Amino acid sequence: MSVLPAYHALWLAGLLVGLSLSAQSPASQPTSVDPQVPASANQPKPMQMSLDSVRVQAVERWDKQTDDRHRNSVAAGLGQIIVIHVKGLNDLVDIANCRTEDGTLVENCREQQIALFLDGREMKGLQPESGAPEVGNTDSGTVRFHLQRTPETDEVWADLLGEPRMGRKFFHRSTDVSVGLAGSYALPTQVRSIKGLDSPFHLIRIHPWRFIMGSALFALFVIYCYRLASMTNLLRESGDSKSAANTAGQDPRRLLKPYSLGRWQMAIWFVLVIGAFVFIWIVTGASDTITPTVLALLGIGAGTALGAAALDTRETNAASAKLVTRLREKADISQRISTLEATAGWDTDPGKVSEWASLTSLRDKADADIDKLKAVLQPPRSRGWWNDIIRDEDGGHSFHRFQVFVWTIVLVFLFVYSVWSRLSMPEFSATLLAIMGISGGTYLGFKFPESQS
Repeated sequence: MSVLPAYHALWLAGLLVGLSLSAQSPASQPTSVDPQVPASANQPKPMQMSLDSVRVQAVERWDKQTDDRHRNSVAAGLGQIIVIHVKGLNDLVDIANCRTEDGTLVENCREQQIALFLDGREMKGLQPESGAPEVGNTDSGTVRFHLQRTPETDEVWADLLGEPRMGRKFFHRSTDVSVGLAGSYALPTQVRSIKGLDSPFHLIRIHPWRFIMGSALFALFVIYCYRLASMTNLLRESGDSKSAANTAGQDPRRLLKPYSLGRWQMAIWFVLVIGAFVFIWIVTGASDTITPTVLALLGIGAGTALGAAALDTRETNAASAKLVTRLREKADISQRISTLEATAGWDTDPGKVSEWASLTSLRDKADADIDKLKAVLQPPRSRGWWNDIIRDEDGGHSFHRFQVFVWTIVLVFLFVYSVWSRLSMPEFSATLLAIMGISGGTYLGFKFPESQS
C-alpha cells in the first residue's frame, strides 16, 4: 500500500468528524423543552404599558355650564361635578387595573385608583364617580369627579380656597386640572393657567350671591347686637337698675350699669363663632365645623361671666341681709332712746345721760352703716366701655382686667386668621387655652375684694 492513499484516507476521516460535530452544535439544533417546566414559564412575561401617551385635554362642568366671569373658561366649586377629557384613557385604565393592551394581567402589580390632581396636588379620597371612566372607541375618554371636602383632602382644600385676596381672585381661583394614579404624580395637562391669559378652569372659592347675602345678614346681626349692648343691660353688670334709670332729667343711656368684662368676653366668642360658621358654610358648604377649641373658648367665656355674676349676686344678697339687720337694730335702738327720753328726770341722772349718749352713738353708727349698704345696693353707673372693662370698682386701672382683655384680643386675631386662611375653626393648644382659663380665674379671684370694697 502506498503512502498517498493512506494520507487521503486520514484527511477524509477528519472531514467527516468535523461535519458531524458542526451538525450537533447548539446553534444548529432546535431548542429543547424541559417537560418538567410549565410552558408559561418559557414564554415572555407581559410588560406594563407606559403613560407617555396619556394627557388631559379639557375639562367641563357636568351640567355644561360655563364661567360667566371669565370667557372661554369653566368654573366649578365644592359640591359640583367636573368631567375631564383624557387622551389615552384606555392606557391609564389598563395600567390602573394592572393589565396590558390585550387584557393580560400583569404579575406583581398593585391595582391603583385614578385620582384627581388640582394644581399638582392629589385630592386623596376623591374617586371617579360611579360609571366612570367612560372610555370611547378611540384612545380618548372622560372621567368624572365630584368635588367634595373629605378628611384626607381638608389640607389641600384649605390651601386652594383659603386666604382669598381682594381682586379678581377673591371669588375664583385659576387652577390646573389633571389626573393620575393614586399615590403618584399628575400627568401632563392642557388645562393649566398661563400668565397673562385666562385659565381654562377656575375653582370657585366663594359664590358671590351667597357671600353678599351672608355678609349682609351677619352685618345686620352685629349691628343689632351692638345696639342691644349699648342701649340695654345685655352685657352689663347684674342687679337692678330701676332706681338709676328713673333719675329725672338725665340721659337714660348714662344711667345704665357698667359693662361686664365676663359678659363682653362671652359675647365676643359668640359673635365670632357665628360669623366663622356662616363664612365656612358659604365657602365649603360644611356644617360640622365646630371644634373642641371653640367649645373650650365658649366655655371659658361663659364660665367667667357666670362667676362674675355669682359674685355680684353674692355681694347683693349679703348687703341686703346686712341692711335688714341694721335697720332692725336701728329700730330697736331708737325705741330704747324713746323709752329713755320718756322717763322723768332722765336728763339729770348721770347714769341715764350716759346711757342715752351711748345709744345715740350706736344709732348714728347704724345710720352710717345703712347709708353705706344702700350705696352698695344702688346700681353703679357706666363710665364708658373702656373704663368699665379696665377699671375696678374703685375707679382705678386693674392689671388683671387688662390681662384678660389683651389675651382675648390675641386669641380673637388668631381665630379670625385661621378661619380666613384655613377655612376651618382653629385648634388651639391646651397650653394656650390654659392661659385663657388662668386669666379668667385671676379676674374672678380679684373680684372678691372688689365686691367687698
